[in-house]
Amino acid sequence: MRTAYDQLTEKDVEQIIGKERMDYYSNFVTETGEGEEREITCVIGDPILATVVNQKGWLQIGTDLYKFKYDKLVLLTSSSSARVAQVDAGSESGSDMILGKVIRRSQPLGNNARLASSDYCLDEYWISNGLLGSQKRRMAGVIEYTEYFHPNGLFYSDVDLYVKHQKRVLGVSWWEVNAPQLGINWSITMDNFSQPSYTETGSVSSDNDGLIRISYPSFCVTGPNGSTDCGRVFSRISTGNWVLCSDGIRRQCYLSK
Repeated sequence: MRTAYDQLTEKDVEQIIGKERMDYYSNFVTETGEGEEREITCVIGDPILATVVNQKGWLQIGTDLYKFKYDKLVLLTSSSSARVAQVDAGSESGSDMILGKVIRRSQPLGNNARLASSDYCLDEYWISNGLLGSQKRRMAGVIEYTEYFHPNGLFYSDVDLYVKHQKRVLGVSWWEVNAPQLGINWSITMDNFSQPSYTETGSVSSDNDGLIRISYPSFCVTGPNGSTDCGRVFSRISTGNWVLCSDGIRRQCYLSK
C-alpha cells in the first residue's frame, strides 16, 4: 500500500479530487477534512503497517484476512477470491465477515480546526507559480494516535510523528509536494508494563522530499477479563518540525503532549 501511495502523481490526485477511478484509488487513498482542511492522505498512516498490507488493503494472519480501511477494519474468515472481490467492491455483510473500527486521535476535522490543535502545528505561505499566479503551500507537524479494534478488543495501535510539506491541488485539497529539505526531531517517553519507563530521542532529515513519518507500533493482546495489553504506553511526546520551503525560507513548528 505504501508503495502505491508514494507513487501518486499530481494527475492521480486531480482524478481523486474529481472522484475518478475511485474503484482503484479508494483502496489506498482517502480524502479527509472539509473546507480549507481537505487533504489527500494514505488509508494507513503507519509506514510499517502500510508496507506489509497490500495495495488493496489486505493482510493475511493465519487463515484470516484483514482489510484495512481508513475508518474500519474488516475481518474475513473466508479466503475465496470471490469474497475478497465482493469486499473490495464494498460489501460489508456476510456470515464470514466481522467489522471492527478504527479510531484516530490527532486533530478535529473542520475549517481551520487544526490551527487550535495540540497535535497539529502548521505554517502557510504563498509562492509564485508563473502565469498561473500564486499558489498556497504549507508545512505541518503532526502527532497522530491510531487504534484498530476487532470484536475481541484492541488489535493494533500506533503513534505516528510526521512532518510534511504540502500544496493545494486544484485549489481544493492539500497533498504532499517535495521541499528542498525537511526534518523532524523528537522525544518520546514509553512506559512498559514489565520494564521501567525510558525516553527515546531521534532526529531525521531528508532532501527533496515532502513527508517524513516516524512510527511506534504495538500489537495488542486482550486478556480473558477484557483488559488490553499493547506492551507499552506513551506518556510524553514532543517534536520539532522544520521545512526549508520552496521560497527558500526555513519554517518550523513545535508540538508537546
